[in-house]
Amino acid sequence: ESGLNARDRGSLVHNALELFWEDVKTLNALKKLSDDSLSDAVSKAVDRAVDAMAKNCPRTFTKMFTALEKERLNSLVLEFLAVDSQRTSFTVVGREEKLVRTIAGIELKTYADRIDRLDDGRLVIVDYKTGEPKVADWFTDRIAEPQLPLYSFAVEKEVAGVVFGQVKKGNVKYLGVVDDELIVP
Repeated sequence: ESGLNARDRGSLVHNALELFWEDVKTLNALKKLSDDSLSDAVSKAVDRAVDAMAKNCPRTFTKMFTALEKERLNSLVLEFLAVDSQRTSFTVVGREEKLVRTIAGIELKTYADRIDRLDDGRLVIVDYKTGEPKVADWFTDRIAEPQLPLYSFAVEKEVAGVVFGQVKKGNVKYLGVVDDELIVP
């Protein structure tokens, strides 16, 4: 299809957030950024994410398309970071973290989008979604989308929450299960 499909757009969001947190690292550092510094940090992460994808799709990433995509991503990432800024203090300790765990004799290899360590040492596992994930699917007889619940076993540390970070224009929020609603709004 022409342009970017939903998967590619999701990858761009994912990569931009990963690159942002690579540089910023903590909620405290995020909160200390002035509006201009925050905008610059987000733009830098978005530029790097878009430039990386553009190398593989040069015909798609025309000058105008690239400018529009960067504008879309900047807005979306800033909207998500506004939600992140309402959370309890955390440090990002894993981005695209490989998790391996054997359950019932089956070795599972997965990658967690983001792992945050709270000040008390517990973890919050975040999986970015640009669609509309359904947490209720975790509580059925035959679990749908089991990756986040599996991540909580794979980290082998105390987990305070497993959440989807829904990064969808106009509907940015966290969805999941946490020990305390102050950990993640």
